[in-house]
Amino acid sequence: MRLLVGLVIIAVTAACSEPETEAPAASLDPLAERYVRLVLALGVHDEYYVDAYFGPPQWRDQAGAEAKSLQDIIAAAASLAEELRAFDVAGDERLRLRQDLLASNTESLGTVARMRAGERLSFDEESRLVYGFVAPSFPVEHYDEVLQELEALLPGDSALHERIHEFEQQFRVPPETAEAVVAAGIEECRERTLQHLALPAGEAFDLEMVSGNPWGAYNWYKGDFKSLIQVETSRPISVFHATILGCHEGYPGHHAFSSLLEQHYLRERGWVEFSVIPLHSPQGVIFEGSGN
Repeated sequence: MRLLVGLVIIAVTAACSEPETEAPAASLDPLAERYVRLVLALGVHDEYYVDAYFGPPQWRDQAGAEAKSLQDIIAAAASLAEELRAFDVAGDERLRLRQDLLASNTESLGTVARMRAGERLSFDEESRLVYGFVAPSFPVEHYDEVLQELEALLPGDSALHERIHEFEQQFRVPPETAEAVVAAGIEECRERTLQHLALPAGEAFDLEMVSGNPWGAYNWYKGDFKSLIQVETSRPISVFHATILGCHEGYPGHHAFSSLLEQHYLRERGWVEFSVIPLHSPQGVIFEGSGN
């Protein structure tokens, strides 16, 4: 996981630096293409697995036409991961980071394919093998302390959850103004992000209010520095959520982060693995963590 974080730090700091010549890293390109094709192949079996793809359209078409079996994908992922782990990085730190990203994501892909084929894992096993980490566990006393802090912040005689609900009601946005408030929140987040990061020229997003989805909001990255940000209207929206959505889905969250990755890795370095975003992978932890 530390290596993945290191690669992300390089992506962000690259916004203020010049691209470098990286001939050694190019030797990983054929393996990276095999990884992308495997992600698309698994996407044939799991419609949600490929969160975004903006690489060569013919690769996706070919994946659909071939329709590799899950067993073939599992075997191919195991073989590719072994090749990646054995790859000689020759002391090149950036090459080592790229190698680890590809190997970790490929191993994760293999695990997801095995699960789609029926393998059952414990919660911690799935977390470790798919996302590269195991969530910490806390004793009951930890949560008791949090509840005591909330009790102090919102004193009263009614149940704590009722007091919290009543407090939140003060900041609800009327449905007829929800889109305007969310749009203003995202724009303010963008302005503040631009004070710290140089975003690609022409980056932009479309905002759409939708209903009937299990999530509160979603950023669909389309490539070419463009996104569709959808906000679920069946749940109450508050001023607080408008800011959170702006940060998490837009700036400096998913849209800005994906744009920077595309600019500095896919376009400047030609690292094709950044043309696809799998929904489940160690990379996803970085996406959601940076969004939060």
